[in-house]
Amino acid sequence: MPSDLWFPGPGGSRLEAAAICSVCPVKPDCADHADAVRADHGIWAGVDRATLRAHRPATEHVCRVCAALFTGKSSAVYCSDDCRRRARAKVRDSRKEGAG
Repeated sequence: MPSDLWFPGPGGSRLEAAAICSVCPVKPDCADHADAVRADHGIWAGVDRATLRAHRPATEHVCRVCAALFTGKSSAVYCSDDCRRRARAKVRDSRKEGAG
């Protein structure tokens, strides 16, 4: 099968790959592999990279403000909106001190 079937370019369709995946006996293994290697492109188990990212399990993090443990996406750094606001306020305050 051609590689562009599994790695369609911009505007390419994933429908043919999804049809093949829908009856594939190794679909669960394919999804597990995509998650294990944190695949961020191509069609894996019948879904595209945006779908893969959206369904990845959350990971545990330590909040940079209050040190609380929380689960979230890989880019999460604050446990709550309150901690995010506190961090931004701290940055603003330090800039004011440096300017004055």
